[in-house]
Amino acid sequence: MDKEFIIAIDGPAGSGKSAFARKTSERLDFLHLDSGAFYRAVAWYLFQQNVTPEQDFLFSSALEHIQLSLENGQLFLNGQEVGQSIRTERISRLTSAFSVFPVIRDFVNQKVRAACVGKPVVVEGRDIGTVVFPDADLKFFLTAPVAVRAKRRYEQLLSQGESPQEEQILREMKKRDRQDSMRQTAPLKKAEDAIELDSSLLSLEEEVEQVVRLVAEKKGASSCR
Repeated sequence: MDKEFIIAIDGPAGSGKSAFARKTSERLDFLHLDSGAFYRAVAWYLFQQNVTPEQDFLFSSALEHIQLSLENGQLFLNGQEVGQSIRTERISRLTSAFSVFPVIRDFVNQKVRAACVGKPVVVEGRDIGTVVFPDADLKFFLTAPVAVRAKRRYEQLLSQGESPQEEQILREMKKRDRQDSMRQTAPLKKAEDAIELDSSLLSLEEEVEQVVRLVAEKKGASSCR
């Protein structure tokens, strides 16, 4: 498939969106775009510039100096690959704080839409099916109990060489859930036409198979028109 086809995957932190989106994109030979990485890159840049979430009057001018691009599936910030520098727990907390501001959400949404023009893409985030691509070809909402999600995050940080506290991760994830679902701009919620999947009940392969089947059905229906 060489024309635009958008698969939107939303869900809370730790629900398994990244693994689900990445595996799905591999199976379908689609581009994989993690909108959360865009937010993290913005937060990392602002942090490097000593801009804090309390200094929202500086956001607009700072954003003018940010260029985000996807090259071979890798995210680049001002020409440099961001890699794992945006995946620390500190950047996670800053991303949560910065991402509630409309000016930052609008900036990221513009970059995400531009990166997807004319391409078959699996896009993951928290408001992809509701705000960024409300007319996406397929929408999924991935979820799991918060304790399961916190455990996943804890193990991920351990694998990255950090020394997290499991109880603290759980507290912060509950806080993030509240922030995401209660923010005024683009709160986390399931789109009315999204298919909900509980990643604690399904294997990754089972999740991916559902998407592959539905894409085939949708392509078949389109070819018959």
